Amino acid sequence: MSRMIQGLSTRAELELFLVSKRAKPAALITFDAFVAWIDEDRTARQNTCSADLAQSHSLSETDLRNLEIYFPHFSVRYRLRERRSYCVSGVSEKKCSIDIASYYIGQNKDSLTALIQAFNEGDDETTGQALGFPEEACRSYGKMILGVKRNDSYTQVQLARARDAHIPVPSWMAYVTWVPDELDFVAGRVSTSTQELAKLYQLMTREFNAELAQRVETKFRNEALPVRWQLKPDGWYETQNPGFYSERTIFS
Repeated sequence: MSRMIQGLSTRAELELFLVSKRAKPAALITFDAFVAWIDEDRTARQNTCSADLAQSHSLSETDLRNLEIYFPHFSVRYRLRERRSYCVSGVSEKKCSIDIASYYIGQNKDSLTALIQAFNEGDDETTGQALGFPEEACRSYGKMILGVKRNDSYTQVQLARARDAHIPVPSWMAYVTWVPDELDFVAGRVSTSTQELAKLYQLMTREFNAELAQRVETKFRNEALPVRWQLKPDGWYETQNPGFYSERTIFS
């Protein structure tokens, strides 16, 4: 997997790579028509955002078959989870529809079956285990710990706090695809199990696919983080990112 797979985000490529190398048991990846559109001419569209969209983008059966060719090549099992669309505002606020297709992938039949069963049961801890996340992260996800719920906003705010305190975030953080049970760089309290697994993923990716590792780490460094946040009574952070507001954000 030495080059970009058209239609897959860098994060999805990383997940597929790690499953193919038997570093993680399974993953859920998404094939996105918007990403595929950009990939057609990456040089010309490298700065494209949804505001530049002039039309909707769909996925054909041929698009899916072309992607699915990769799965047996990397000796992973797969099953289509769902196909759906989401809407974005394009040129002149025109509503554009974007097709996506999500896939379960596993390193073998058993890991694929375990992932599908976990998603069907809807249990976060079991799902995290099927995805190969650290046990501490699996147990803490969605729970309130010291007044803060462990979810994606927790991770984003902790990274933003480190940025504002001028504390360098280690490059292995680019390989963390789960919500750590503890991620406080300011106080120096970072989950050991998260560090160990992320460093393993980084080592493997750098050794066996240096080009992908470079893209993963570059993308992480360039990701926008919240500029403001407010902890609500339910333990969620309401966040404001540069240039736009999240759906849960209302600042006075």
